[in-house]
Amino acid sequence: FLSQALHFTGLLYWRVDMWSDNPWDQTNNQGKISANNYPGEGVLIYPGQPAGFEGVAPSIRLKWLRDGVDDYDYIQLLRQAGQANWADEVIRRVAKNFSDWTHDPKALQAARQELGEKLNQLHPEPKPENPQ
Repeated sequence: FLSQALHFTGLLYWRVDMWSDNPWDQTNNQGKISANNYPGEGVLIYPGQPAGFEGVAPSIRLKWLRDGVDDYDYIQLLRQAGQANWADEVIRRVAKNFSDWTHDPKALQAARQELGEKLNQLHPEPKPENPQ
């Protein structure tokens, strides 16, 4: 929502795998980034082997980023459908700028629901033909 509110057109994330020696049990990174501690910062994925599978495991931060990308896409589709003013009203309720945005997950979910419902109204799913 913030990206659309501020007219950003991309997403930049600085690191996805800044693991400690034991990333599943130790997420603190004090001293690695700065003297401050930002637990989990720089971790979007975890090594899968300690969890018993090959590859990587997604983090909750990655899920939230995916949700944000979906929000962005919904709004972009509405803008393309001529609904920019309506979409901007929804955005302003949850994200005006970096110092004025909701921390209420229910408000975010309600805005997502509203965007999705508007898209469904504009582009209803075609009903399957009755093959007889």
